[in-house]
Amino acid sequence: MAGKFHPLLERLLRRVGATPDVAPSLEAWQALLDVVSRTYRDSDQDRYTIERAMDVSGREMQGLYQEVERQLAIVRLSEQRHRLLFQGSPLPIWLLDVETLTFVDVNDAMTRTYGYSRDELIGMPANVLKPAEDHQQLAIATTMTVEQVTHLGLRRHLRKDGTVLEMDITAHGLVIDGRRCVLGIARDMTQARRIEEELRQAQKMEAIGRLAGGVAHDFNNILAVILANAEFAQMTLGDDHPARPEVDEIKSGAERAAALTRQLLTFSRKQKRQPKILALNSIVTEIESMLARIVGEDVAISAKIEPALGAIEADPGEVEQVLLNLVVNARDAMPSGGRLVVETSNSFVDDVHAQQIGVAPGHYVVLAISDTGCGMTDAVRARIFEPFFTTKDVGKGTGLGLATVFGIVQQCGGGIAVYSELGRGTTFRIYWPRRDAAPDARRREGFVAVQSSGTVLVVEDDNQVRKVLRRYLTSWGYTLLEAPSAAAALDLIAGHRGAIDVLLTDLVMPGLDGRALSRRVLSEKPATKVVFMSGYTEHAALNNAALGPEDYFVQKPFSARVLSDTLRRAMGHAVTMR
Repeated sequence: MAGKFHPLLERLLRRVGATPDVAPSLEAWQALLDVVSRTYRDSDQDRYTIERAMDVSGREMQGLYQEVERQLAIVRLSEQRHRLLFQGSPLPIWLLDVETLTFVDVNDAMTRTYGYSRDELIGMPANVLKPAEDHQQLAIATTMTVEQVTHLGLRRHLRKDGTVLEMDITAHGLVIDGRRCVLGIARDMTQARRIEEELRQAQKMEAIGRLAGGVAHDFNNILAVILANAEFAQMTLGDDHPARPEVDEIKSGAERAAALTRQLLTFSRKQKRQPKILALNSIVTEIESMLARIVGEDVAISAKIEPALGAIEADPGEVEQVLLNLVVNARDAMPSGGRLVVETSNSFVDDVHAQQIGVAPGHYVVLAISDTGCGMTDAVRARIFEPFFTTKDVGKGTGLGLATVFGIVQQCGGGIAVYSELGRGTTFRIYWPRRDAAPDARRREGFVAVQSSGTVLVVEDDNQVRKVLRRYLTSWGYTLLEAPSAAAALDLIAGHRGAIDVLLTDLVMPGLDGRALSRRVLSEKPATKVVFMSGYTEHAALNNAALGPEDYFVQKPFSARVLSDTLRRAMGHAVTMR
């Protein structure tokens, strides 16, 4: 047997990957011999020994082979478990060579997450998957010790198509086949981070809603005073007075401030919408002079109106906000001057175009605002409707204007298309669903106060607003009673023997609110009509008041026309013609 291995041993060595190239020594085989030795004596008393050797190598090697097969089966099971854990994991896992910083092995989840095949990833430098500015982060792999486990936190990675991923990384230092490696396990947090950002934006919107609702009452009281006094000044000065332009600007500024408040309330969904069938051309024509003042003398503004324009259904104030925000945005894009065109047209949107805009196919009325300004990059254009996103300097933009435009148009079932090129300007095209109904009349001009009669009890805790109301009501012929609080109003009623035709009360007041006051008044004088006022819109007090269609309500800041018409309707009189 010398010079070669037993066939079973050769087979076993081949299974474990060894190559038999040296014959075993005699001592190596002695262990495989079963030796039987007996000593005898003959008649002459001479001793002799008989030894019998039996080759048991086959039997012993068979047992050894079976034991090795058992151990190999355990190894194979362990490898299967490892492969199942490695490849079956839903998380991307990779093995990184510390010396070369290249991938040694990756699992299937990594190929799915990063968009590369396994063959592409094996041997690829790890920095290919990281933005250039983050390459220095790979240095941590070279400092990791064996068995060290480190949670690296969020890292930016790149897919094959260039998409940026937010990955939460845990690294484990180890040695495999004599070389240092790092086992990396990643969790894709991209969607979670996006949801987190959306939640943060929603929280900002909620905060703005609370802020807007909280300041609306006091702010609208102030605006009511400014607007009323501007109207008084206009009536007193006449059109030819030298100070008339300045008074007009005061009123215009107050109206824009009121519009800003409505914009915040609309954006935070606290402004009640009042959609109507509208003629878009009428709105553009009515505020065209205001738009010209907004853009300034260095911007040439013109309008191209489609005479046979269809009607739209929207809140008139919201349409004005859309137009105003887009014009202001265009003006800011032309700091050195330029041209701005406001255009209306009818359009049929087919299936392909509808999908691009995000609307249903059909007939639309289009409002287009075009400027010759600086234009936008694709990256900026992709984010312009995000809340709080702005490219303007601090103090010159809130990031709410275009977000508000987007929200208003979406609520109306419309869509927006934006065309822009750096250095060549931008065009916003607003698509409003076309309506076949006739538009409501927009009556704004020619308000003439109609002389009235009757007794009005005004309950308002703001002195300036009460002063404005006093001037309005006495000039229109009403007999006026005033109270700064509900308690004072009840005392006044107790001592007043005559009728009270209208209770004009603020809805939100310290102590007894307007609704509770109205119940007390009506219990004493049931013929009295009640008109509520408030600077709030959907404030809790307004909801608690449970105002219905039969109730009369004036939103601050109000114009002389709105106040006059509301009082006359409450008293059953004809309203002023507009």
